Amino acid sequence: MITNSGYKIAINRIAKAVPDYTAASRFKVGINQATETTTDTDITLPIPITGTETVDDCEATTDWVAGTDGAITTNSSTYKVGTYALNLTKDAGTVDNVLWANESEDSLDFTSKDLWGWIYIKDATTLAKLAETDALEVRFGNDDDTNYYYYKYDRADLAVGWNYIKFNITDATEEGTVTDNACDSLGIKLTYTGTAITTSAGDIVIDDFKLASSGDYYKDFEVGYPTIDETNFEIVTESYLLSTDANGYNISGIGTFNTDGTVLMQDVFKFTAISKDSTEEIGFFVKNRLKRR
Repeated sequence: MITNSGYKIAINRIAKAVPDYTAASRFKVGINQATETTTDTDITLPIPITGTETVDDCEATTDWVAGTDGAITTNSSTYKVGTYALNLTKDAGTVDNVLWANESEDSLDFTSKDLWGWIYIKDATTLAKLAETDALEVRFGNDDDTNYYYYKYDRADLAVGWNYIKFNITDATEEGTVTDNACDSLGIKLTYTGTAITTSAGDIVIDDFKLASSGDYYKDFEVGYPTIDETNFEIVTESYLLSTDANGYNISGIGTFNTDGTVLMQDVFKFTAISKDSTEEIGFFVKNRLKRR
């Protein structure tokens, strides 16, 4: 579907010798795409495609510390990307919450970036073990207990299966004083319905925490596109995801964009979700045709 912004680009570039807007030259993909409308200015939930910075790939337990009642192990059967993920288990009945933390991540600049990650909940029985309020708290900052940003999720915000984590400095709450350009600590806190609750390996799993900058959500069209057919009044663009792009997501939307200071989305499309992993490459062809009325 061509958006109102797409028509705006078209008539401006047709009528003006020096257009105000650049032509669409790049794309985004996203998940949970809503039904398209002509007034859309972005896809529903853009996901990072490439160029992200790894916070923790969850391939090993190195430098992770579990709090009272907690344990952390690798999981080679339930994971989003790579070869492993990390099991977060509660194996005793002393406390009603556990914090797992790694204070030895690479130092990264969190300024103007989004933290992305995944948490897996095995089944309804496991989900019911989590507290109704503040079931999950994700921390990112300079340490796990004094200076960090945190974002909380109630049990109702979570679902059985894989849940994505996404927040930035604006969304999160600051504890203490964080040095934004030197964040090296990731923490996951789970709160349960009572002290006696225990979980097993595979019940709750985390994977693939990373930072995404604004440019990581875009990728340029393939070389040679768009193509212009002046006989049939058609323009075709090709957008391509490599095996290394956008892995771990169920992609259901794509939009094409220009590069203006105020970015304009030209087209938006919804389709049946595609589960993208490292075994797949996906090409999207978008054809626009002018027709006489």
